[in-house]
Amino acid sequence: MNVENLLSRLEKVRPNGRQRWMACCPAHADRTPSLSITEQQSGKVSVKCFAGCSGEEIMNAVDMSLAELYPDWDAHKLYVEHPSY
Repeated sequence: MNVENLLSRLEKVRPNGRQRWMACCPAHADRTPSLSITEQQSGKVSVKCFAGCSGEEIMNAVDMSLAELYPDWDAHKLYVEHPSY
């Protein structure tokens, strides 16, 4: 995934360190940035909303999917190995 593609769909984006940004979360009525975006060395991108929105809610709100963040992610395997998710 290209992090710039995600950042271009968010509001109030600002740098927050090397390969890190903060932005307003598109999944809830956010007036101040509560969404952390991090680009890993591998090129994968992670998102975390400090208000508690899920990755799926965030990505759906910008018309993208979790698969675009984690193309190798196997949801069934993750659930079986970690059923608390």
